[in-house]
Amino acid sequence: MLLLLLACQPDPGSLLLPPDEPLPLDAALETRVDEVLAQLTLEEKARMMAGTSIIPSGAGWPTAGVPRLEIPGFRMTDGPRGVGLAEVATVFPVGVARAATWDEALEEEIGRAMGAEARAGGKDVLLAPTLNLVRHPRWGRAQESYGEEPILLGRMAAAFIRGAEDHVFATAKHFAANSIERTRYEVDVQLDERTLREVYVPHFRVAVREGAPGMVMASYNQVNGAYATENRHLLTDLLKEEWGFQGAVMSDWIWGMTDGALALNAGLDLEMPVADQMAGIGERVAAGEVPLVRLDDAVRRQLRLTFRDEARADVPPEVIRSAAHHELARRAAREGMVLLKNDGALPLAPGARVAVVGALADLANTGDRGSSNVPYEDVITPLAGLMEQLDVTPVATDTPDAAQLDAIGAAEAAVVVVGLTWEDEGEGIVPSSAADREHLDLSPAHLALLAQVAARQPRTIVVLEGSGPLIVEPILDDIGALVMAWYPGQEGGRALADLLTGEADFTGHLPMVWPRSEDQLPPFDDQSLTVEYGMLHGWRWMERQGLEPRFPFGFGLAYDAPRVASAALKGAPWPDDALRVEGTLTAAGHQLVRVYAGPDDPAVERPDRVLVGYARLDDTDSFSIPIDRRWLSTWDEAEAAYVLQQGAWTLEVEDSEGVAATLTLDIGG
Repeated sequence: MLLLLLACQPDPGSLLLPPDEPLPLDAALETRVDEVLAQLTLEEKARMMAGTSIIPSGAGWPTAGVPRLEIPGFRMTDGPRGVGLAEVATVFPVGVARAATWDEALEEEIGRAMGAEARAGGKDVLLAPTLNLVRHPRWGRAQESYGEEPILLGRMAAAFIRGAEDHVFATAKHFAANSIERTRYEVDVQLDERTLREVYVPHFRVAVREGAPGMVMASYNQVNGAYATENRHLLTDLLKEEWGFQGAVMSDWIWGMTDGALALNAGLDLEMPVADQMAGIGERVAAGEVPLVRLDDAVRRQLRLTFRDEARADVPPEVIRSAAHHELARRAAREGMVLLKNDGALPLAPGARVAVVGALADLANTGDRGSSNVPYEDVITPLAGLMEQLDVTPVATDTPDAAQLDAIGAAEAAVVVVGLTWEDEGEGIVPSSAADREHLDLSPAHLALLAQVAARQPRTIVVLEGSGPLIVEPILDDIGALVMAWYPGQEGGRALADLLTGEADFTGHLPMVWPRSEDQLPPFDDQSLTVEYGMLHGWRWMERQGLEPRFPFGFGLAYDAPRVASAALKGAPWPDDALRVEGTLTAAGHQLVRVYAGPDDPAVERPDRVLVGYARLDDTDSFSIPIDRRWLSTWDEAEAAYVLQQGAWTLEVEDSEGVAATLTLDIGG
């Protein structure tokens, strides 16, 4: 380990961070909005407060425009892994699989591709990305999001948004503290202001300020006693006033709000997909229940987007499911798969005789069937992908007979695909999916299959599909290799073959911790109508409890990966954001370098350390990781500001094999 000391006398107390600077407005655009707003009647403004159809058409879910002034409404479509309302569309890996790439440039490409396909299909709003924090991996929609760590969530979402916004308006969802399916329409999430600001919304701030989405979707749940759609603290105080969001806030679909006037006053700008609670909102404005200035602000936000959209070019339909998008989906699946164990079982030689086992091996397993579902054709399953590169004996069943077991034993290796499907987890839309997971265990049928195969075949390679952690303790010692493939999209089978044969090396890293048993994690309650969220979850929780995970947050093996050779601190976090960690690798290649930080003597209760910066490196032997002081700070209720604690801090630089360097920083005045 390396130790670097910055000589600086610490002062007691904390340093106040300045508030966010206002985001710039387009003066010419605002003038045009003013001119049109002045021509609208109260009735026309009121109609703009809601969508116009509960059933989507070829043009998606529409909203009301103003035909008299040639103002079109919006045309919205899902979704987080591809365009959901197209006849067919490119099916990309789910969000958590893309988070495992830690590759913001790739995620921006994917956002751009999805935006282009949405535009080519006549849509102008894409209902993605999902960036809710995965507080517990049993959450049914964990597959849609980017994991459990706010900085990764925010940066990946901002990248997706920047790409999508080239063609359509992206929608950052679901704001906020949304991480339960079974009770999502009613549950009241109770949390203090520090926990809200430091854990459950900072990634939304990054998405808004660095991605600039046109839309934000409020969540179904309550936060501290008020529904998110009717929560002024969330929608106005934080989102619009502190962070400077200039777009429109919409409700979630159908049961997203309880009172139109309350929601409009809180900062909601649009009810979807039809006017339910917004019905009669014009009369309520006229009666003084909602100030006209608030209605005008909601209309202004929609007009701002309408006129911005005019500058976007049309996209030809040939872009949908184009060869370039297929290759992008393959690259994303390849970069996101994580090698969790390899005792020399991988890579497989080209043309090796391999038994490919399990019902999931020949299933188009692209994710849940809720709002993120994408129509597909020609999905390359693991079996199909491996058959293109290896001499395969298919055993596409979870209950092989004696002859099949003999064939498995006679092969050079066995690749067994097990895990989860939409019947095990997904969005809580009855009866479309299973909602939250019942547990983190592999099914008894899959455990039995793995025991049978491992008893016959010493070179057993297990491929897991699903949204996140599965308890693998019963079989881990009996297998030669373990790969997490997630829900890998339409090119997942080819991506898997690229990796298992060594045509490409593994570069994926876990975006959430992987426990040895579920009791290593905080309780998951999807039954109670009131739940309390604290500062700790996931790897932060386990670290505080002194628990050793099965696979740490950020873990990921490779056939060949350099390590961090040196690291040093440069600059300072005060008064400017100039602090960075610079270093070198032992050789040029792939590595995920992460920087964690925590004060040596915390002034307030906080996680032992937090992730404050990272860099995915490819074909380079050096790195420079900027550290935004916001990730070092805590929220001070008395000061109503973020503060940076003075004194000694420890920074740990980790690569795929753990802590590679320890740095000490003294923050002074």
